Amino acid sequence: ADLIFQAPDGDRLEKIGQNLSKIKATETLVASDSASNFYAYTQYFNNGDDEFVDIQYFYENEIVNRIVFDIFLNSENDVKLLYDELELIFSKKHGKSTKVNKEISWKLKGGRILKLNDVSVKLASGLQITLVK
Repeated sequence: ADLIFQAPDGDRLEKIGQNLSKIKATETLVASDSASNFYAYTQYFNNGDDEFVDIQYFYENEIVNRIVFDIFLNSENDVKLLYDELELIFSKKHGKSTKVNKEISWKLKGGRILKLNDVSVKLASGLQITLVK
């Protein structure tokens, strides 16, 4: 889990509300995509290209207002293990959660919402983590 969230200057989940130019200046991952409202980076796991996380910083007026982590793993078992680990980490840090089907959400300080969702489909195993301001 640390590999997903740890940036050179701290926790990527703490970057909500920051100026996009600051994130671009400190992020060490190679940018993988961009559009008029988001900037994305990709972090590969295990020295391969089949397990990775896409980290997307959505912004308005250069201020990040949503961060999405799309995590792609090789197996449903790996997804379940990471899902359970993240649920435990987030619950210890943020307290009570609400669970609906495969999505768990936490209400954070300042009105932010953190969501963990198993988005696996038949041919692809994965998780999505969203933090919204």
